[in-house]
Amino acid sequence: MPNRVYSRQQDSRLRLLLSGIVLAVACIEPRGQASGEAETDMAWQKDLPLVGPDARLEADVSPDSPPPATGPCDDGSPRCCDGGAAPPCNGCPAGTIVPEGFVCVPSGTFTMGSNEDEPGHQGGELQHEVTLTRAFFIGATEVTLEGYDPFDDMGTAVLDCGLTCPASFLSFFHAAMYSNARSVAEGLPGCYVNEAGQLYSLDDYDRWETVNPVWVEGPGCLGYRLPTDAEWEYAARAGTTTATYGGPVGELREEGQTGCAYDPLLDPIAWYCGNFVGDGRQPGHEVGQKRPNAWGLFDVFGNVSEWTWGVWDGRRPSSPDAVVDPWERSLDVVQGMTFTTRGCSSGCSSLQMRAAAIGERTGYSRYADVGFRLARTVGPSDVQADSQ
Repeated sequence: MPNRVYSRQQDSRLRLLLSGIVLAVACIEPRGQASGEAETDMAWQKDLPLVGPDARLEADVSPDSPPPATGPCDDGSPRCCDGGAAPPCNGCPAGTIVPEGFVCVPSGTFTMGSNEDEPGHQGGELQHEVTLTRAFFIGATEVTLEGYDPFDDMGTAVLDCGLTCPASFLSFFHAAMYSNARSVAEGLPGCYVNEAGQLYSLDDYDRWETVNPVWVEGPGCLGYRLPTDAEWEYAARAGTTTATYGGPVGELREEGQTGCAYDPLLDPIAWYCGNFVGDGRQPGHEVGQKRPNAWGLFDVFGNVSEWTWGVWDGRRPSSPDAVVDPWERSLDVVQGMTFTTRGCSSGCSSLQMRAAAIGERTGYSRYADVGFRLARTVGPSDVQADSQ
């Protein structure tokens, strides 16, 4: 399959989809502070139990089949939750309908960051307690070329491994535009807007030096979006406290070996430089080939790095104080400032394959080894009425 080269002449279809669409009032009214105050319309989630950091959930999930349902609901939907702990529901509210290709992540509290003695520990990984009060959906895999193809006017690279490879060669801004476009296509509110309150679009990307997407509602917006750094790490850990959900990394290497040495704990869960086979031009593998974590997420580590909603400025976090629902309304990126990525790619060493590790890339640039994973806050319409 030939590679596709990005051309702004290819933007017509997405421009027609996004031009003139104004974000609904429900998603442009500011609510709460950047610290992430709970929204009043999310009160139905407040009494749900939290999942603590030591509550590791075990599940038998095969990459050859979709995650098992926890039980049928009244309408017989195989992805309707009955409160069970297995993927794709993972203890989310009974009656929640989990979209195909996603898993539900329950609200909970966990320790974000890493100890200073964890191999690979870097600055910016200061441990602190984070509470997420909202359940959310997150992609079981990175967005694939097949899932991205309907919006391919934005431009991407088609990798030799086919449509089940992760979509890559995309900037942070392309990920934001895709989130909006898919939300509109499915009748959901768009979450990212420009300074005029209109959906962030390709026209805005052309002016990236001065116009950046703004996430007015934060997690209160119920459309597709990128996960926050905290959401990504919480979902990646799935209740575990070690460097990866497979265990520690970097401690099994002999003296003098690099991080690309074979790691028996990392090999089953991630494509990294110790097991990746490629020619340097092919950054990714087909998704879902490695063992998922306990919540049913594949390729959390390796394959391609994943954009998250955050800016790396070398100062975060600056305090060990506990936080609740951390998010930033506007990233206020200036030229030279970098956006956060998580999970690293198949070219990374084992020491970079850690839940706490934070990457950084310039948001307007396109990288062959960077893709993204979608998230969406669970809203009232996602839960059957008789279960709320």
